[in-house]
Amino acid sequence: MKTIWKYPLKLMLQQSVEIPQYSTILTAQVQNEIICLWVEHYQQSDLYKKQVYIVGTGDEIPAGASKYINTVQIREFVFHIYS
Repeated sequence: MKTIWKYPLKLMLQQSVEIPQYSTILTAQVQNEIICLWVEHYQQSDLYKKQVYIVGTGDEIPAGASKYINTVQIREFVFHIYS
């Protein structure tokens, strides 16, 4: 069975999010001024720490940020989410 879960993120450059091994990050969006990831879980499995990066427009993209997820806006600020 597949389910979709929401993971609120902290507004910081790099953080770890514990998600199941067999899962897919679908998108990042803003809900109530909090950046959240929506992740599709395929089944219950062991958790692992996925690195997520929040990069401001014009800022350097960290070397570990290899997969673009989405761009979001909070008030006048624009952030680009990577894993």
